[in-house]
Amino acid sequence: MLTELIPDDFKSGFIAILGRPNVGKSTLLNKLLGEKVAIITPKPQTTRNRILGVLDKENFQIVFIDTPGIHKPIHRLGEILVKSAYSATRDSDINLFLIDSANGFNSEDIEIIRKIYSKSNTPLILAVNKIDINSDIDIDEIERKIRAITDIGAIVQISALNGTNLDLLLGEIIKILPNGPRYYDKDFLTDVGNAQTAAEIIREKLIISLHQEVPYQSAVIVETFEPKKDNPKIFHIQANIIVARSGQKALVIGTKGKRIKQIGTSARIELEKIFDKKIFLELWVKIRPDWFKKDKFIKEYGYY
Repeated sequence: MLTELIPDDFKSGFIAILGRPNVGKSTLLNKLLGEKVAIITPKPQTTRNRILGVLDKENFQIVFIDTPGIHKPIHRLGEILVKSAYSATRDSDINLFLIDSANGFNSEDIEIIRKIYSKSNTPLILAVNKIDINSDIDIDEIERKIRAITDIGAIVQISALNGTNLDLLLGEIIKILPNGPRYYDKDFLTDVGNAQTAAEIIREKLIISLHQEVPYQSAVIVETFEPKKDNPKIFHIQANIIVARSGQKALVIGTKGKRIKQIGTSARIELEKIFDKKIFLELWVKIRPDWFKKDKFIKEYGYY
């Protein structure tokens, strides 16, 4: 096997996408890659797992690390997710910090940047997202506050949803990106496996369908992901929706099973598009009391 020859000026590196919940980190990742690798909902704290997304071009390869939103945790799962986000800075060549222009740059952002800087001297780029909603934000004042903490490579105003100025953002990243090898094959897109993709799509539909605390106290575990024995052209996916209380189970199932049927139908339609296969999807709801407070279950469900 011939080893690929990489030009001396080829650039590569790992970019941690960081920020508070619901600032658009996953939307940005999907838009940059041109494919959906991370689920998106209007509700905060949707992302739970660190997700790799690889953008490979002729002269560079950027490995983006999408992270959970950084917040003040109120239970054990939240503590683990925040720790996971901060730990991504240890592996990054550039920290890409997002803020929501509609909410501005506040004391929470300053506190997070201070903590990032205490853990990593990695170059920082700030992306001011959602300028389609609010473009009236004092960039000079933001830069002054950040430079009081650390150097900053660039500030770019973007709309991840509309793709506005993403070429400028990539340009600033590439300026700072070091020369290096191609870490992944050219056709490698993400480290999210098929079963995890199925679980996340189901969880996305669950979050969109439900309100209050249920989305934040639920998990989805895929138990079966295989061709049906009687018809290999159809994929059989069996998944458990984990909730923390019996009342939550009733909400997920809905009156006469209406809500879980809607969740299943919506998930199945999207999964069939993703995998280009007919899907037979079975969903079950199981109660694990206060699972999000217990290391045993958090680890079992893949959040450790």
